[in-house]
Amino acid sequence: HFPQGEKELQAARFRLAFEEMLLMQLQVQLKRRAWQLGEHHAKAMPLRTDDIKLFVSQLAFGLTNDQKVASFEILKDMEKNIPMLRMLQGDVGSGKTIVSAIALFQAVKSGFQGALMAPTEILAHQHAETLLPLFGKYGIRAELLVGSTTEKQKSELVLGLKNKTIDIIIGTHAI
Repeated sequence: HFPQGEKELQAARFRLAFEEMLLMQLQVQLKRRAWQLGEHHAKAMPLRTDDIKLFVSQLAFGLTNDQKVASFEILKDMEKNIPMLRMLQGDVGSGKTIVSAIALFQAVKSGFQGALMAPTEILAHQHAETLLPLFGKYGIRAELLVGSTTEKQKSELVLGLKNKTIDIIIGTHAI
C-alpha cells in the first residue's frame, strides 16, 4: 500500500490495471456464457453439404484455404442451437463477402431469412451488385435496403420480408 519508489508505484499500477481488466473479461465471459446457455437459443441449421458444394462450385473463382476454413467454422456454428458469437475479419478483398454469402445461402436453404449489413451505402450497393445475381441463380430473392431507399420501396421491402417473399436483405443501418 505504500510504494517505496517510482518503480514499485508503476508495478502497483500495472497490477491494479491487470486485475481490473481480468475482472472485466471474466464478467464478459460469464455474461456471454449465460446468454448462450440461458433463455436465448438459436435455431439449429444442419449442414447442407450438397447445396453448399453446388453453390461454391458455381462461383467464378475458387475459395482460398482461409475462406474454406472460415466458412466451415461458421457453418458448423450454425448447426448448433447456441447463438453464434463470431467476428469475421480480413483485409479488403480477402473474401469476407463470399464467406458471408455462403452462410446466408445455408440459412435460406434451411428455411430462414438473412441479412447482410454493410457500414456504408456504397459498400451495400457493391454487395448487392455482386450477390443479387449470384443468389438469383438459386431462386433466392435478395434485395437492397439503404438510407436512400424511398419510403414506398421500404414499405414494399418490409412487406416482402414479413410475408417471406424476400429471403435476404442487403443494406446499411437502414435495415
